[in-house]
Amino acid sequence: SNTFLIRKKDLQTAIFTMADNSKEAVDRKSSLEEGTFEILYEMSRVLNCGLDRQTLSILISLCENGVNPEALSSVVKELRRETSALQENEENEVKSNTTR
Repeated sequence: SNTFLIRKKDLQTAIFTMADNSKEAVDRKSSLEEGTFEILYEMSRVLNCGLDRQTLSILISLCENGVNPEALSSVVKELRRETSALQENEENEVKSNTTR
């Protein structure tokens, strides 16, 4: 739906803005109790979420700032799908260029 696309774009902008400011993300991690963050990171790792510490910190910060966790999860999944598709296209282009 159009509402989801608008929200998705807003969330993407927020994620990339926060990712650009990695010091803020690191500071955000230190604002959480270190033990709590480590537990969340360990849970993420055990569940094979594929999130590094910086990304997890950004996602936690977005949730703390009112972003719906389910919507955020959908955006992360969509970004992963898009990234995978782009990588696959690049690999196919390289293969077709080397076979010519």
